[in-house]
Amino acid sequence: MGGYTPLYPFFHKYFPLFSTLRYPVKFLFLVVFYLCVAAGLGLDVLRNRFTKIRHPPYWCQGLLVAVVLIMATLFWFARLHPEQIKALAQQWGLTFLKPAHLPLVLHNFNRMLVVTVLVLLVIFFGLRHRLVRLGSPLLLMLLTLDLFLGSRGYALKLDAATFHDENSVISTLRADPDLFRFHVLPEVKELKVSPKSYAEDYQMRKEILGINLMMEHHLFDIRGYNIPLQPSYEKLLGFILSKPLASIHPLLDLLNVKYVLTAKPVDIQGFSWILDGPGTIKLYENHRSLPRAFLVKQFQVLNSDQEYARAFIELTFDPGSTILLDGAPTRFLEQEQKPTVPNLESAVRVVTYENNRIVLEVDSPEAAFLFMSEAHYPGWKAYVDGREEEILRADYVFRAIPVGPGTHRVEVVIEPLSFKIGLAVTVLTMVLLLTGWAFATIRKKRA
Repeated sequence: MGGYTPLYPFFHKYFPLFSTLRYPVKFLFLVVFYLCVAAGLGLDVLRNRFTKIRHPPYWCQGLLVAVVLIMATLFWFARLHPEQIKALAQQWGLTFLKPAHLPLVLHNFNRMLVVTVLVLLVIFFGLRHRLVRLGSPLLLMLLTLDLFLGSRGYALKLDAATFHDENSVISTLRADPDLFRFHVLPEVKELKVSPKSYAEDYQMRKEILGINLMMEHHLFDIRGYNIPLQPSYEKLLGFILSKPLASIHPLLDLLNVKYVLTAKPVDIQGFSWILDGPGTIKLYENHRSLPRAFLVKQFQVLNSDQEYARAFIELTFDPGSTILLDGAPTRFLEQEQKPTVPNLESAVRVVTYENNRIVLEVDSPEAAFLFMSEAHYPGWKAYVDGREEEILRADYVFRAIPVGPGTHRVEVVIEPLSFKIGLAVTVLTMVLLLTGWAFATIRKKRA
């Protein structure tokens, strides 16, 4: 799928709503479902044709022979001239065909050609009544063989000890009881060398805190999980990855980044060396890291992505005391009218931190914003003392919740409308199916 499918760019550019799918796997299940239905219908047609007495028309037989010859020619050309395939790909502008991926692509292409030729031969002889009884079973056997050959080696095995093993860097991070994130500088990836085995590759990826791997150790990476992220966060992350460490220090503070993995020594105020990892890898602690959630009283209103970009580049605001908003915070302005609590000290305590639920206890002597270093995403709801409160988009990608003076219990949970709609549709569909089945059963008994 994606760039390796010739029709994908066309659909992405011209098909309505197609470009809103950030990841091909989001619609892959639909493609598989339709292909299964089409394959089943086609198999029924072929099975009926295999049992008929009359021969297929000559043009049909000629078409099958021509397709077989074309496929065989392509297979021969791809096997003997892989470099010319690469040259043609570059000539046609297929820049997505990376040289490192070419052997695998050619292997799968050749496998597809061989299976296609065999399937067409079965269909050809089946239609000519050479394989009347064996046609359908042979097609199923070829399909099964193709699935096994295509999927072989996709899911690699790894022993449990290697999977759960912790190196010195991971152990150091896990020993810190605070809630924090870490950041791996892009230069660290360049230290990775070609491994001799999958187990060695896994260990090497662990040494550089590879993406996706730290979920096993309950460590938070600012890169998130390895799927396309929310567009606004993807822009911010791209900005961070493209700049030197010294210029993105305040943004890392905002992202609750307490540790940074580098490939060379760092001499920046606020960072201190913790330990040396394998090779030239070094782990530094960021002493200016902001908490995952804290109170802020000042705000600025920005009107465009360009203004946000300028604020991040020029650092025209202090992330620890001021937040950037898209519009005037009506609820906060209402909370400001309430009397203050002078003897109360500002504090935010994390009570519960789960994937779908975060509970905080907040002490605020006056009206403030509860800033959360969490992605602002549709479907999240905030409840302050049991009352739903608006979640504002703060600092372009984060969350801010207005709170009044006093002590509050803030609960943030994921309650997406799409899930509720899907649940309702599923329940309604099940009810209709059961009702239809019941009526059909009753009518059959009466008949």
